[in-house]
Amino acid sequence: MCIRDRHNNMKKTLLTLGLCLTASACSYAPMYQESSLKSMENVTVGDVQIRDVKMNVGSRRMPQRLSQKLNSAFPASGGDYTLNVSLSETTKALATSRTAADERYQLQVVAHVKMLGADGKEVLKTRLSQLVAYNVQTTGFATDSEEEAAHDRAIDRLAEDIIQQVHYKMYAMDL
Repeated sequence: MCIRDRHNNMKKTLLTLGLCLTASACSYAPMYQESSLKSMENVTVGDVQIRDVKMNVGSRRMPQRLSQKLNSAFPASGGDYTLNVSLSETTKALATSRTAADERYQLQVVAHVKMLGADGKEVLKTRLSQLVAYNVQTTGFATDSEEEAAHDRAIDRLAEDIIQQVHYKMYAMDL
């Protein structure tokens, strides 16, 4: 190893050390530090409801599935914060065949999320949306199965987004 390589390695090491010390001096803290996770335990899942939809199998299961996902992330009961979610959905044809039969649909599920503090004040209010496409199959049962799977995918993604938004808000409040 030549002197130039050692000099470059030394520079990299000192630069890395300097950046670490600078980051620690400016109150940098990792996003997933222990204190923010403890405050997440204070979130209680309140109402998860659906509005303005045709009540097919997938639609009826959406609030229940979302509630299960959120309750697994926020296991507290009687916490300092209450999370309420209102769901709505729309479906539109994406692709049609030459015979004018719809072959592919796009499902949009919208979640209006509110998190209230113990005093009833609104701490978080956001609107999240997920788009999921599904195919129309040759049989009605297969199409219903595709639609139900699309609802499940949309709810799973929305649950992840809601958990992330609440996590960001709780982290910001801990600072």
